[in-house]
Amino acid sequence: MAEKRYLLMSIKPVYAKKIKAKEKSIELRCSSPKVSSGDILVIYESSPVQKVTAYCEIDSIISMPPVKLWELVKEKAGITWSSFENYFSGKKEGVGICLKAVNTLSSPQPLSVISEDFCAPQSYRYISEEQFLRLTGVSL
Repeated sequence: MAEKRYLLMSIKPVYAKKIKAKEKSIELRCSSPKVSSGDILVIYESSPVQKVTAYCEIDSIISMPPVKLWELVKEKAGITWSSFENYFSGKKEGVGICLKAVNTLSSPQPLSVISEDFCAPQSYRYISEEQFLRLTGVSL
């Protein structure tokens, strides 16, 4: 069995709030991270929050032309058609990361708990199980 991967992803606070409220169950991206069902997505809320506020399990990854992707995810993506169209403009493929089992942290953590020079990812980055534990206080 493959080892669980931990994906730290920068997400705008407006969308992170929707994920935590279970109003958004699909995170959209232009490129697909190398993750599988059962891996963990760690939510780093970008500015002005700048902390890890939640984590969830990755249910599945879907990849297809944006227009087809929209038809499949529009009720679960937490964005408008206009924003979706703008985000995927000129792209041949769109990626949907389907999420489940969202856990909100009672004590959101800055990335500095890993190290002083640990930087927020532009889009996403992989972290170790130990780094996940430091950020969340949770051992899976």
